[in-house]
Amino acid sequence: MQITKGRVFAQRFYDIADEVDLPLAEKLLKEQQRQPPEVRKARHLRIPHPPLDVVLQRRAPGIPDVPAAEVRLRVYDVGVLAITFEIALPSPLDADGLVRFAARVLESEGAITDAGRAIAREVAAAVVPASKDPKLSELAEDYTIFAIETTEPTVDAERFRQYLDLGRVLLGEVGALSAQERGEVTERWFSYDPNQLVVITWNSALVFGKDGLGDLLDLLEVTGMQLLELRHYDEEVRQSLDGLYDELERREVTLLSATRYRRLSRTILRLFVDVTEVTERVENSLQWLGDTWYARVHRAAVKAFDIPRWQQQLEHKLDLLQEINELIVDQITTRQNLRLEGAIVLLIVFEIVMAFFKVM
Repeated sequence: MQITKGRVFAQRFYDIADEVDLPLAEKLLKEQQRQPPEVRKARHLRIPHPPLDVVLQRRAPGIPDVPAAEVRLRVYDVGVLAITFEIALPSPLDADGLVRFAARVLESEGAITDAGRAIAREVAAAVVPASKDPKLSELAEDYTIFAIETTEPTVDAERFRQYLDLGRVLLGEVGALSAQERGEVTERWFSYDPNQLVVITWNSALVFGKDGLGDLLDLLEVTGMQLLELRHYDEEVRQSLDGLYDELERREVTLLSATRYRRLSRTILRLFVDVTEVTERVENSLQWLGDTWYARVHRAAVKAFDIPRWQQQLEHKLDLLQEINELIVDQITTRQNLRLEGAIVLLIVFEIVMAFFKVM
């Protein structure tokens, strides 16, 4: 059996701002792009604020001996930029050839991320007027999808699974894999009909069949975007915690530092609001139209990306930050109350003394 048509979708995610005004960003990008941005709505996904969808001129994806690839970018209103390099598979390609090509792609992850960052830098600069707190973060997420569309002879999903060593493809492993490792890598697989197969891991996925490919790409892209958002706020909360620890080590909490800690309280309150919003987006941004198969695939992607652990870790750090801040505020409030009580006592003593001298 030979693979006669297939593509690799190398997805990269970058945080470019806290928020992006999409209508204004669309206007700004139209001024720079020959092809106006268009929003492509997925059939099974309803996103409250659909992203801007832009196709760029072909760019080198950073993989040795791989020609320039089509590049699609999407700007999300939450300040995330998703960039996808669409790389055509050489054809015809046998099973070992696919494993070797997958290894080349996965070994070049860093180079692909750098190529995407160069594009992200251009886009971020173009949409600065539409961005709130614009800044291209060092954080980035990556995900790779191997899409096999046609084979010769034509086979169904079960025959395809038997023909291809899925674990080696998804890991880019040119050597042999143990049965245990292969089972771990391929445990999350789904098949809606006999001619369709989806296998999801933490770093890559494989899709067999043409039906629903666009929707699956959208699904995995939105899940990757959500993961980047959680990582971004996790890093922001961590920096706030580190800053608070450093502040406590440098100086004692005094009444003179009350203003500084009140500012910190406002920062923590903002973080709480932002984190609440992002966790709600994680839970609500994908709404399923009664399609249980896509719902199962989404749940598997969320688990594979370890999103629940990131949510718990973020909530724990935020709770810790709030507890420390409350202790500091309580300490300052207690000292202020003691000083006020002392002043009241002094005034009472002063009044008594003055009354005594008047009597005399």
